[in-house]
Amino acid sequence: MTISTNQHNKAETKPNEKTGGKLMKTPDTILDFIPPRLLARDKRKDRRSIATINKIMVATEDLLLNHENTRITILSVCKHAGVSRGTLYRYFSSLEELLDLFTEFMRERFYKRLENVLDPYIDIDEKFDAFIDYFDKYLANGTSKKFLQVAPLYALNYYGRIFDEAVQNFKHLLEDVFDEWEARIDKPIDRELICEMMMRLILSEQLTSGKTPTRKLLVGIKKMII
Repeated sequence: MTISTNQHNKAETKPNEKTGGKLMKTPDTILDFIPPRLLARDKRKDRRSIATINKIMVATEDLLLNHENTRITILSVCKHAGVSRGTLYRYFSSLEELLDLFTEFMRERFYKRLENVLDPYIDIDEKFDAFIDYFDKYLANGTSKKFLQVAPLYALNYYGRIFDEAVQNFKHLLEDVFDEWEARIDKPIDRELICEMMMRLILSEQLTSGKTPTRKLLVGIKKMII
C-alpha cells in the first residue's frame, strides 16, 4: 500500500448525517489501496468508495486512539462512521482485516511524518535530537497506550510484527547520524543493535512507564557511543 499525499494537505470536516450532523475529520491523506474484498471481485475504487473507506478509517482511528471507550467492534465502527454493517463488509471481511489495513496506513503516515521532521536538519546532533523529540511527543500523547487498552491482543501481535521493520526504518532515517558517529570515534558501530535498543525502549513505554524518562534513555544511548 502507498499513500498519496497530493490529494489533501490538511484534514477536512464533513457532517455525518447518521450521527446527528456531528463533524468528523477526514484523513489528511487519501488511502491509495484496494481493500481485499474489492480486489477479490476485481473491482476498482471510485470516488464514493474512497469517501466511504476514509470515513471508516477515521472512525477506526477515533475509536482506537481518541474516543472514551474500552473496546472496538464492527458495530461501534459502523455507528461512529455512520455506515451500515453491509457497507463496511463490502470492503472489509472482519474487524481484524480492517485493523490490518488501518495500522498499515497509520504506520506509513507515521514514518512519512518522521521523515519530514528529520529532512530539514543538516546538523547531525540536531537531527538526532529531533528524532528523540518526535518520539517523546508521540509517547506523551498517549494514543499508543490507548490502542493497547482498546485492542490489547491485536496491539501486542501488531507490535511484534512491526518490530523488525521499525529497526530497519530507524537505520535508514538515521544513516547520516550513524556515519557521523563512526567518524567521530573512528570505528564502526553496530547500527542494528542501536536501533533495536531504541525500539525496545519505545515499546516498553507502551506497557509501563519506568522511573527514568524514555527521552533520557534514548539520549543515554548516544552518550554511550560517543
